[in-house]
Amino acid sequence: MHMQKTLLIAALTAVLAACGGGDDSSASTGATTTGGTTTGTTVGTVAQPVSLGYMNVNYLQDLAATSGNAVYVDKGVGVAGSLQFDAAASSSSSGITVTMTPASDGGIAYGAPFTKGVAVGSHSTDANLPAVAMLCQAISGTGTNGAKSTDVLVNALALPITNATALAGKTFSVYREDCAVTAGSSLTFDSAGNATAVTANGTTNISAANVTAALSATNAPSQSGGAYVALKAYSYVKQDGSTAYAIVEHGGPALTALTRGYVSLWSQQ
Repeated sequence: MHMQKTLLIAALTAVLAACGGGDDSSASTGATTTGGTTTGTTVGTVAQPVSLGYMNVNYLQDLAATSGNAVYVDKGVGVAGSLQFDAAASSSSSGITVTMTPASDGGIAYGAPFTKGVAVGSHSTDANLPAVAMLCQAISGTGTNGAKSTDVLVNALALPITNATALAGKTFSVYREDCAVTAGSSLTFDSAGNATAVTANGTTNISAANVTAALSATNAPSQSGGAYVALKAYSYVKQDGSTAYAIVEHGGPALTALTRGYVSLWSQQ
Protein backbone atom coordinates (compact mmCIF):
# COMPACT_ATOMS: atom_id res chain seq x y z
CA MET A 1 0.00 0.00 0.00
CA HIS A 2 1.44 3.33 -1.02
CA MET A 3 0.94 6.02 1.60
CA GLN A 4 0.58 9.44 0.04
CA LYS A 5 0.53 13.11 0.92
CA THR A 6 -3.11 13.06 1.95
CA LEU A 7 -1.77 12.06 5.36
CA LEU A 8 -0.41 15.57 5.83
CA ILE A 9 -3.86 17.09 5.62
CA ALA A 10 -5.56 14.42 7.68
CA ALA A 11 -2.78 14.14 10.22
CA LEU A 12 -2.19 17.84 10.79
CA THR A 13 -5.89 18.42 11.35
CA ALA A 14 -7.51 15.41 13.02
CA VAL A 15 -4.25 13.94 14.25
CA LEU A 16 -2.56 16.99 15.66
CA ALA A 17 -5.83 18.31 17.04
CA ALA A 18 -6.14 15.05 18.93
CA CYS A 19 -2.73 15.50 20.56
CA GLY A 20 -3.57 19.06 21.64
CA GLY A 21 -1.31 20.39 20.09
CA GLY A 22 8.51 34.50 1.95
CA ASP A 23 8.63 32.84 -1.14
CA ASP A 24 12.03 31.91 -2.54
CA SER A 25 12.82 34.02 -5.59
CA SER A 26 16.00 32.19 -6.57
CA ALA A 27 16.65 31.60 -10.25
CA SER A 28 18.10 28.21 -9.33
CA THR A 29 15.56 25.53 -10.20
CA GLY A 30 14.99 22.12 -8.70
CA ALA A 31 16.26 19.35 -10.92
CA THR A 32 14.13 16.77 -12.70
CA THR A 33 14.93 13.11 -13.07
CA THR A 34 14.94 10.28 -15.57
CA GLY A 35 16.33 6.78 -15.04
CA GLY A 36 18.64 7.41 -12.11
CA THR A 37 20.01 10.73 -13.36
CA THR A 38 19.22 14.08 -11.81
CA THR A 39 19.17 16.93 -14.31
CA GLY A 40 19.30 20.56 -13.29
CA THR A 41 20.67 23.96 -14.20
CA THR A 42 23.49 24.61 -11.74
CA VAL A 43 26.96 23.60 -12.88
CA GLY A 44 29.97 23.50 -10.59
CA THR A 45 33.52 22.17 -10.59
CA VAL A 46 35.91 21.02 -7.87
CA ALA A 47 39.69 20.89 -8.00
CA GLN A 48 39.94 17.93 -5.63
CA PRO A 49 37.64 15.49 -3.84
CA VAL A 50 35.18 17.23 -1.54
CA SER A 51 33.34 15.39 1.25
CA LEU A 52 30.14 16.95 2.58
CA GLY A 53 27.79 15.64 5.24
CA TYR A 54 24.00 15.43 4.98
CA MET A 55 21.09 14.63 7.28
CA ASN A 56 18.92 11.84 5.94
CA VAL A 57 15.25 11.03 6.58
CA ASN A 58 14.42 7.52 5.38
CA TYR A 59 10.87 6.32 4.86
CA LEU A 60 11.34 3.34 7.22
CA GLN A 61 13.15 5.04 10.09
CA ASP A 62 11.27 5.63 13.36
CA LEU A 63 9.07 8.70 13.06
CA ALA A 64 10.41 10.32 16.22
CA ALA A 65 14.04 9.45 15.43
CA THR A 66 16.70 12.01 14.71
CA SER A 67 17.89 12.11 11.12
CA GLY A 68 20.47 9.65 9.93
CA ASN A 69 23.73 10.74 8.34
CA ALA A 70 25.06 10.52 4.80
CA VAL A 71 28.23 11.75 3.08
CA TYR A 72 28.70 12.80 -0.54
CA VAL A 73 32.22 12.53 -1.93
CA ASP A 74 32.45 14.75 -5.01
CA LYS A 75 35.41 14.13 -7.33
CA GLY A 76 34.31 16.50 -10.06
CA VAL A 77 32.00 16.69 -13.06
CA GLY A 78 31.92 13.42 -15.01
CA VAL A 79 33.93 11.57 -12.36
CA ALA A 80 32.33 8.87 -10.19
CA GLY A 81 32.22 9.82 -6.54
CA SER A 82 30.18 8.24 -3.79
CA LEU A 83 27.27 8.63 -1.41
CA GLN A 84 27.57 6.72 1.85
CA PHE A 85 24.74 6.22 4.34
CA ASP A 86 25.38 5.89 8.07
CA ALA A 87 25.44 2.23 9.13
CA ALA A 88 23.90 3.20 12.47
CA ALA A 89 20.73 4.63 10.94
CA SER A 90 17.57 2.56 11.41
CA SER A 91 16.40 2.58 7.80
CA SER A 92 16.39 0.63 4.55
CA SER A 93 19.32 2.66 3.20
CA SER A 94 21.58 2.37 6.25
CA GLY A 95 25.09 1.09 5.81
CA ILE A 96 25.21 1.26 2.02
CA THR A 97 27.51 3.13 -0.35
CA VAL A 98 26.45 4.01 -3.89
CA THR A 99 28.16 5.76 -6.76
CA MET A 100 27.18 9.27 -7.69
CA THR A 101 28.50 11.17 -10.71
CA PRO A 102 27.89 14.90 -11.21
CA ALA A 103 27.08 15.78 -14.83
CA SER A 104 27.99 18.84 -16.88
CA ASP A 105 24.34 19.95 -16.87
CA GLY A 106 24.35 20.16 -13.08
CA GLY A 107 22.66 16.81 -12.55
CA ILE A 108 23.78 13.71 -10.67
CA ALA A 109 23.62 10.07 -11.77
CA TYR A 110 23.16 7.61 -8.90
CA GLY A 111 24.07 3.95 -8.74
CA ALA A 112 21.86 1.06 -7.58
CA PRO A 113 19.61 0.70 -5.68
CA PHE A 114 18.53 4.24 -6.56
CA THR A 115 16.73 4.71 -9.86
CA LYS A 116 15.92 8.42 -9.69
CA GLY A 117 16.96 11.54 -7.82
CA VAL A 118 15.78 15.14 -7.51
CA ALA A 119 17.96 18.05 -6.43
CA VAL A 120 16.55 21.20 -4.86
CA GLY A 121 19.09 23.99 -5.16
CA SER A 122 22.87 23.66 -4.87
CA HIS A 123 25.07 23.28 -1.81
CA SER A 124 26.49 26.61 -0.65
CA THR A 125 30.09 25.34 -0.82
CA ASP A 126 29.97 22.93 -3.78
CA ALA A 127 27.65 23.63 -6.71
CA ASN A 128 28.05 20.04 -7.93
CA LEU A 129 26.05 18.81 -4.94
CA PRO A 130 22.42 19.52 -3.94
CA ALA A 131 21.22 21.62 -1.04
CA VAL A 132 18.40 19.10 -0.61
CA ALA A 133 17.99 15.80 -2.45
CA MET A 134 15.18 13.27 -2.83
CA LEU A 135 16.25 9.76 -3.84
CA CYS A 136 13.98 7.03 -5.18
CA GLN A 137 14.13 3.27 -5.60
CA ALA A 138 12.09 0.82 -7.66
CA ILE A 139 10.15 -1.00 -4.96
CA SER A 140 7.56 -3.48 -6.14
CA GLY A 141 3.95 -2.50 -5.53
CA THR A 142 4.67 1.03 -4.33
CA GLY A 143 5.54 4.44 -5.67
CA THR A 144 4.67 6.40 -8.78
CA ASN A 145 5.80 5.30 -12.25
CA GLY A 146 8.13 2.74 -10.70
CA ALA A 147 9.76 5.20 -8.31
CA LYS A 148 9.36 5.20 -4.53
CA SER A 149 10.88 8.09 -2.56
CA THR A 150 12.89 6.40 0.16
CA ASP A 151 15.28 9.14 1.31
CA VAL A 152 15.41 12.92 1.61
CA LEU A 153 18.85 14.37 2.31
CA VAL A 154 19.46 17.89 3.65
CA ASN A 155 22.95 19.32 3.82
CA ALA A 156 24.38 19.16 7.33
CA LEU A 157 24.93 22.93 7.47
CA ALA A 158 21.15 23.45 7.46
CA LEU A 159 19.51 24.54 10.70
CA PRO A 160 16.64 22.43 12.10
CA ILE A 161 13.40 24.28 12.92
CA THR A 162 11.25 23.00 15.77
CA ASN A 163 8.71 25.81 16.19
CA ALA A 164 6.07 26.99 13.71
CA THR A 165 6.83 30.65 14.45
CA ALA A 166 10.18 30.23 12.64
CA LEU A 167 8.19 29.44 9.48
CA ALA A 168 6.02 32.56 9.73
CA GLY A 169 5.52 34.25 6.38
CA LYS A 170 7.00 31.36 4.39
CA THR A 171 5.37 29.64 1.41
CA PHE A 172 6.28 26.17 0.14
CA SER A 173 4.92 26.08 -3.38
CA VAL A 174 6.39 22.74 -4.50
CA TYR A 175 5.46 19.31 -3.13
CA ARG A 176 7.48 16.27 -4.21
CA GLU A 177 6.92 12.60 -3.58
CA ASP A 178 8.31 9.62 -5.52
CA CYS A 179 10.69 12.02 -7.33
CA ALA A 180 7.76 13.83 -8.95
CA VAL A 181 6.01 17.16 -8.38
CA THR A 182 2.34 17.18 -7.41
CA ALA A 183 0.84 20.15 -9.26
CA GLY A 184 -1.35 22.64 -7.44
CA SER A 185 -0.08 21.92 -3.93
CA SER A 186 1.18 24.58 -1.53
CA LEU A 187 1.81 25.07 2.18
CA THR A 188 1.70 28.67 3.46
CA PHE A 189 2.37 30.04 6.94
CA ASP A 190 0.91 33.32 8.22
CA SER A 191 2.66 35.78 10.52
CA ALA A 192 1.84 33.65 13.59
CA GLY A 193 2.93 30.33 12.10
CA ASN A 194 -0.55 29.03 11.33
CA ALA A 195 -0.51 27.00 8.11
CA THR A 196 -2.81 26.74 5.12
CA ALA A 197 -2.40 23.61 2.99
CA VAL A 198 -3.78 23.51 -0.53
CA THR A 199 -3.95 20.13 -2.27
CA ALA A 200 -6.18 18.27 -4.67
CA ASN A 201 -8.35 17.48 -1.65
CA GLY A 202 -9.05 21.15 -0.97
CA THR A 203 -7.83 23.81 1.48
CA THR A 204 -7.11 23.04 5.13
CA ASN A 205 -6.10 25.39 7.95
CA ILE A 206 -3.62 24.09 10.54
CA SER A 207 -2.88 25.86 13.82
CA ALA A 208 0.66 26.90 14.74
CA ALA A 209 0.44 24.74 17.87
CA ASN A 210 -0.34 21.69 15.77
CA VAL A 211 2.50 22.41 13.36
CA THR A 212 4.91 22.77 16.28
CA ALA A 213 3.73 19.43 17.66
CA ALA A 214 4.52 17.72 14.36
CA LEU A 215 7.97 19.35 14.29
CA SER A 216 8.85 17.98 17.73
CA ALA A 217 11.55 15.34 17.53
CA THR A 218 9.92 13.39 20.36
CA ASN A 219 6.26 13.72 19.39
CA ALA A 220 4.91 12.03 16.27
CA PRO A 221 1.15 12.34 16.84
CA SER A 222 -1.27 9.60 15.88
CA GLN A 223 -4.08 9.85 13.39
CA SER A 224 -7.45 8.21 13.76
CA GLY A 225 -7.22 4.94 11.87
CA GLY A 226 -3.70 4.23 13.06
CA ALA A 227 -1.55 6.39 10.78
CA TYR A 228 1.18 8.75 12.00
CA VAL A 229 2.97 11.77 10.58
CA ALA A 230 5.96 13.90 11.58
CA LEU A 231 7.65 16.93 10.04
CA LYS A 232 11.28 18.05 9.94
CA ALA A 233 11.87 21.64 8.84
CA TYR A 234 15.18 23.28 7.94
CA SER A 235 16.66 26.57 6.82
CA TYR A 236 19.74 26.51 4.62
CA VAL A 237 22.05 28.93 2.85
CA LYS A 238 21.99 28.97 -0.94
CA GLN A 239 24.82 29.61 -3.40
CA ASP A 240 24.01 33.34 -3.51
CA GLY A 241 24.13 33.64 0.29
CA SER A 242 20.37 33.97 0.79
CA THR A 243 18.34 31.65 2.99
CA ALA A 244 15.77 29.09 1.84
CA TYR A 245 13.55 26.64 3.69
CA ALA A 246 12.43 23.03 3.25
CA ILE A 247 10.07 20.70 5.13
CA VAL A 248 10.43 16.93 5.08
CA GLU A 249 7.18 15.04 5.70
CA HIS A 250 7.41 11.49 7.05
CA GLY A 251 4.42 9.23 7.61
CA GLY A 252 3.64 5.62 8.39
CA PRO A 253 1.24 3.22 10.11
CA ALA A 254 3.33 3.08 13.32
CA LEU A 255 5.84 5.13 15.30
CA THR A 256 8.59 2.51 15.20
CA ALA A 257 9.66 -0.64 13.32
CA LEU A 258 8.07 0.56 10.08
CA THR A 259 7.67 -1.89 7.21
CA ARG A 260 5.97 0.67 4.97
CA GLY A 261 5.58 4.43 4.92
CA TYR A 262 6.47 7.48 2.87
CA VAL A 263 8.81 10.46 2.86
CA SER A 264 8.08 13.61 0.88
CA LEU A 265 9.37 17.16 0.50
CA TRP A 266 7.83 20.63 0.65
CA SER A 267 10.15 23.27 -0.81
CA GLN A 268 10.20 26.80 -2.14
CA GLN A 269 11.51 25.71 -5.55
